[in-house]
Amino acid sequence: MCGGLSGAQDLRPRLIHPGRTTRLPHSGFDPVCRQPGTVPDTISPESPSAQDGRLSTGKAAAMMSEGKDMAPGEDVPAIDWLGNPVSCGDCPHEENRISGRCDLGRACVRDLRARRIDRFFSINPDLAENYLAHPFFELRTIAARYASPFRLIPLLSDPEPDVRAMAALRLPVARVLALRRDPDRRVRIALARRLSGDDLLPLLADPDYQVRLSAARAATPALLVSCLDDPEPDIRREAARRIDHVHLPALVGDPEPLVRIEVARRLEVGRLHLLSRDPDFRVRYAVAERVAVDDLALFLTDEDEAVREIARERAGIDKVGIYNLGIDNKET
Repeated sequence: MCGGLSGAQDLRPRLIHPGRTTRLPHSGFDPVCRQPGTVPDTISPESPSAQDGRLSTGKAAAMMSEGKDMAPGEDVPAIDWLGNPVSCGDCPHEENRISGRCDLGRACVRDLRARRIDRFFSINPDLAENYLAHPFFELRTIAARYASPFRLIPLLSDPEPDVRAMAALRLPVARVLALRRDPDRRVRIALARRLSGDDLLPLLADPDYQVRLSAARAATPALLVSCLDDPEPDIRREAARRIDHVHLPALVGDPEPLVRIEVARRLEVGRLHLLSRDPDFRVRYAVAERVAVDDLALFLTDEDEAVREIARERAGIDKVGIYNLGIDNKET
């Protein structure tokens, strides 16, 4: 989801087809992963919808490749979303340039780079609503960050998931609940991070693992009980970290050791014996760290050296003491 540039990216823009959204390879703005003020200046991989019908512009590719690793503010050539050089000569915002509210190559709404578009709207938020219907999906997405929420309702049906996700993040919750059934997981992940309480229940049962994980991280401990049987260990592990203690014994027999480790860290001391003979030494180590001192004898003879060491440390016994207690030392 938040991945950066991986190998050489095809920077050719698509032909404009009537009735179809025009899309360029993603230039780095992700409404799900990015926070305000952290829009990167790199290009991340294309979405599956950008794989066909593109017009070759080798010049655009060369220019973007040359400047992709430069720091913000360096003299990276400015090109627009069609691969053409950007010029102030035909810009409709000449008054902004004169007043210092835009800067070619740094804060420009016509630039391909998301960082520069974001800077422009951060200085000129009143112009954002003028670009909510622009054919470049990324420009619509960033404009939606700054436009009035009252203008965003039409974007809930935008053909691009990034745009719908941004609208979902900014509109009132009651307006976006229907997007829990959105076909693109990026939109549902954005919602999972936005919603709370019972509104998260459908997303906790989402068929996509990342959506369920995002929902689980936002869910209350009471809602996490529904995740105890989730097929993904990371989601059960999240549940083990935060569910009420009374439900932890249900995860003692979980097939994933990392889940059982979380259980061992939170289980009531009086019930740690349920994990004292766990087949994974990491679980036994977590138990040995918390079990009552009177119950450490089993761990003093554990087959794993690290478990024996923590047990000796807690019991205040050195190696000589092991022999004096009549306990077989398994160390070699």
